[in-house]
Amino acid sequence: MSSELRERLEPVLVARAIMSQESIDRLTQDPNNIDKGFIDILLDEKCITPGRLSALFHEEFLISFRDLTDFVFEPETKHLIEDTVAFVNMIFPLSNDGRTLVLAMANPFDRIVFNQVKARTNLFIQPVLATVAQIRNCINRYYTSDQTALLTENIKNAAKGKEAAYGAQAIRLDDSPSVQWIDMVLSQAITLRASDIHIEPFERCLRIRFRIDGQLMKINEIKDIPEHITRQMVSRIKVLCNLNTTNQNFPQDGHFRQKVNDLDMNFRVSIMPTAFGDKAVLRLLYRHNAFLTKEQLGFLPADLEKVSRLFDQNHGMVLVTGPTGSGKTTTLSCFLNEMNDIHVNILTVEDPVESYMYGINQVSLNANSGLTFSESLKYMLRQDPDVIMVGEIRDQETAHIAVRASITGHLVLSTLHTSDAVSTIVRMLDMGIEDYLFASVLKGVISQRLVRRICPHCKTETTLGPLGMPLRLAPDTRVFKGKGCHFCNDTGYLDRFAVLEVLEIDFPLQQMIAARASRQDILDYALAHGMTTIFDHAVQSVLLGHTTAEEVLRNVYAVN
Repeated sequence: MSSELRERLEPVLVARAIMSQESIDRLTQDPNNIDKGFIDILLDEKCITPGRLSALFHEEFLISFRDLTDFVFEPETKHLIEDTVAFVNMIFPLSNDGRTLVLAMANPFDRIVFNQVKARTNLFIQPVLATVAQIRNCINRYYTSDQTALLTENIKNAAKGKEAAYGAQAIRLDDSPSVQWIDMVLSQAITLRASDIHIEPFERCLRIRFRIDGQLMKINEIKDIPEHITRQMVSRIKVLCNLNTTNQNFPQDGHFRQKVNDLDMNFRVSIMPTAFGDKAVLRLLYRHNAFLTKEQLGFLPADLEKVSRLFDQNHGMVLVTGPTGSGKTTTLSCFLNEMNDIHVNILTVEDPVESYMYGINQVSLNANSGLTFSESLKYMLRQDPDVIMVGEIRDQETAHIAVRASITGHLVLSTLHTSDAVSTIVRMLDMGIEDYLFASVLKGVISQRLVRRICPHCKTETTLGPLGMPLRLAPDTRVFKGKGCHFCNDTGYLDRFAVLEVLEIDFPLQQMIAARASRQDILDYALAHGMTTIFDHAVQSVLLGHTTAEEVLRNVYAVN
């Protein structure tokens, strides 16, 4: 946080009654805001709108505020300032007409940086204010190719025993290209909003792929690289996880925490031996996903009302189901935060704890010491809980203990891998749960999938054409798609949201479960009494312009 910027702006905010001195002190002393810029804090906490901030800076200091969200980069401009200079000083070159360089600065009052850039470029500098977060995002996004090329050269030099090609563009001072390279991959993955990183060794080649918005994409491929260098890359990850770095012949799982791009990130790691060395897959666990509000989940209003009713129960069992990576944990975390209250004792058992939530007692499994889901649940019942969240029901013992916990007056939340809501009932009964017990405790099932959202920057109208038939819609139905632009990496999609079906258990359904009615009978009853299937929800999202027919058919159609 720039003290100079705060010193100039703080008296203006107080004098204009925009904020009190007490509010400013409270926000700037908040541990969650330590690594944020002063402007970022004001905007994140909604103390001032971007429009009013811009007007304020122009009136008081004759400086403009620039929102870089939709910034279109001029490639020839970035070479005016090296990446390390940009990162250390939190500046970014926006445009250059040959005489004037428009320079985004987190602290436009820093005359030393201002004069250094002016001397380096021999241009007149027009400073504009921008947030630290947006400047950092521009640096990570637009200098990435230079960093990748430099580090690839360093890695190859290391393989040949040559001196690394460090220079003004080296992104760290560490003398190991492998360490630098892994750090760069983590930073790039977060900048591109990746959910998973795949580091894959092949014969004299190392390939990097990111899963972005559910789709795997190749990011980098280092050719002609010896096997021992690829081992160094994966060994770096093993060291971070405290895993065995010597044995290459067995799978390993682990996790680590690291600060990347000023974010406290959790990474869940899986190592698998392949023909040409260990493949590493890293799942990125974004802390901010645990603090979404229920309105930010993207549920349709009718579904949000149903889901809220389920989580408002004070006892029983609520299950969230779907495949790996379908957002189950995010949904549960969101509603756990809604329940988080000084009068409610919430305990969770997770493998591992993905996001730490203040006020909620979270237990991370430890298989080496015998701490499993079922063992943790036994001890949790002695902790006077009101709400228990079990990360996943994996086996019969965990299922039995969870059901019995919900009978004794606790609200038990958990996840399960099933294809739809009704199949969850069949799956739990197949695990040996007594039908009459399960019927009495189950309050509802939420089954969900994630689909990609159409990029708002390149959204255009079109018709369904032949895709209308599988969606049971007319071919001339007007819908939307993304043409592809630099904001969405030419995919036409930006971010994801959940489509879901919510099965609420009423008395007739309790009777059907206790009588072990067939899956089809339960489904027919649910549909007749207002349940919307995942498929119908997805089709509705197509008509509303949220996603495309292609995305629905790729992710959802097989469920029905």
